[in-house]
Amino acid sequence: MAIQKPTKFDARSLAELDERTKREQEITNESPMRLRMEKFIREQQQEIVSALEEVDGKSFREDTWTRPNGGGGLSCVLQEGNVFEKAGVNISVVYGTLPKPAISKMRENHKSVAEDVENLDFYALGLSLVLHPRNPMAPTVHLNYRYFETMRPDGTSQAWWFGGGSDLTPSYLFDEDAVHFHKTLKEACDKHDKDYYPRFKKWCDDYFSNKHRGESRGVGGIFFDDLDDTVADSENTFAFIQDCLKSFLPSYLPIIEKRKDMAFTEKEKEWQQVRRGRYVEFNLVHDRGTSFGLNVPGSRVESILMSLPLTASWRYMYEPEPRSREQRLVEVLKNPKEWSFINSLHLNTAANMAAGKKYFIPLESNPELFTELIHKLGMSKRLAFHDLLTLSPSDAELLAFVPRPALALVLVIPAPDGYAIRTFQEEEKDVPVHDKKGDEEDVMFYYQTVGNACGLYATLHALSNGGAREFVEPGTHIARLIEQCTPLNRAQRIEALESDSELAAAHASVASRGDTAPPADCTAEPPFAYMAFVKSHKSGKVYQLEGCRKGPVDLECVLSEDEDMLSEKGLNAVRKFVVEAGKGAEVGYSAMALSVTE
Repeated sequence: MAIQKPTKFDARSLAELDERTKREQEITNESPMRLRMEKFIREQQQEIVSALEEVDGKSFREDTWTRPNGGGGLSCVLQEGNVFEKAGVNISVVYGTLPKPAISKMRENHKSVAEDVENLDFYALGLSLVLHPRNPMAPTVHLNYRYFETMRPDGTSQAWWFGGGSDLTPSYLFDEDAVHFHKTLKEACDKHDKDYYPRFKKWCDDYFSNKHRGESRGVGGIFFDDLDDTVADSENTFAFIQDCLKSFLPSYLPIIEKRKDMAFTEKEKEWQQVRRGRYVEFNLVHDRGTSFGLNVPGSRVESILMSLPLTASWRYMYEPEPRSREQRLVEVLKNPKEWSFINSLHLNTAANMAAGKKYFIPLESNPELFTELIHKLGMSKRLAFHDLLTLSPSDAELLAFVPRPALALVLVIPAPDGYAIRTFQEEEKDVPVHDKKGDEEDVMFYYQTVGNACGLYATLHALSNGGAREFVEPGTHIARLIEQCTPLNRAQRIEALESDSELAAAHASVASRGDTAPPADCTAEPPFAYMAFVKSHKSGKVYQLEGCRKGPVDLECVLSEDEDMLSEKGLNAVRKFVVEAGKGAEVGYSAMALSVTE
């Protein structure tokens, strides 16, 4: 009786067999891993594209293409959208044959790959995503998850491995975005192996590096390759890949929703173009995936170069301004940070981040910066902040340097760890939480929920009360904010300020430009606290306003119409509060006066 030889497949015939299997059979857990992985990433492609279309408001163009020797793909591309200047979510399937030199090279990392063969059929599958938003405040993001296997002549898997990762590339760094992105990836990794995140985070930092410039492409994420049976079995590795890919939308959608509508300047758009140039440099000079794709015979160049932005620029000898937000980004890219370590150091911060709490870069006590901020918000150029060197009415010579009238004072005092929480808790238990609005309140009060923004809240308190209201320019952002918040209760005002992207952008544009470098971790509590002292435009009463308190503090001082905050009564009231805050000793402070300058 004749013995039947085993069926032998080449790459093309195997591709045809797989296509027939997908048409005629349901893909199950018993199906070949390559078909299970393909089914999964096609489902994820649809889910991601649908979510991004909802964000952008425009639809992706879909191009289905095939390869002559088997395989093909689906390219989903959105160009010149409302939110995304260019976005691509592509799937590529390749059936091919490796020549002997390629096999030898592959065996350097995969000893299980067959040796002593002239050629070897292979299968490669990948989902690649790159999103380039229009707004320079919104970060670019990249994702790739892939599967590779070599095959025996009968079509069964001979060797296999997975690879993948996701990374974030901002033009303007918001620490809370990086913390959230890394935290989400770490949670996906930790479900499978606690060593995965630190290992793959470092791999990402090392790989996505423009070595010729000595800086990372972005703030990283995770990256891994060659996960084969020496690491874990195929089922556990596939489960890990699934969790990582499913974590993408939760890691990025909250960020793009916060940043896509933020205000920006032409100069900030120019910086985005420069950073995109760096992105292009990496992809064309260092990226192995781009190189591999372009060197595969019959490759689809349009899909491979989908990762490049629509526009970019290169400026000769371009350097960001010292102590600017642009310079801070470059410093972080030259010295990658342990974002998850920041999160674990501040457990209360981590809980707040999980609840969606925002964090700003603390403002430096600099009258020029505060003046620039209020003018950006829409206050008259006749108003400006000035250094106040004394709170004593008897220091006439020092007070003479400050223009009059002074409509409000802003003080910054030392604040030990936990200051904000203790301030709230240590207030008299019978002091009610301020929840008044409109005609019910003598002064407007904003309760602070944005981390490290006490300087901004002190500024808002100074602008929203007293004589400063007369210098609000019509139709400006501060005019709209005061009008919007006046009829709102405490919770509604909190929501209004937290969601105010234009306010956040104005703050961010000045927060990094003082003489002191911005902190490496903006979620860490600063060692100082700002507060405002204002005269009510209704009653003439003097109040201390600090967003971490339950409400306004009545200093039991009433100023006449002709008396400003630098009058004897006004200064004595403020000085008494500062002494009482120091429990009998006048604490160290610095002060500024918001004054009218003719």
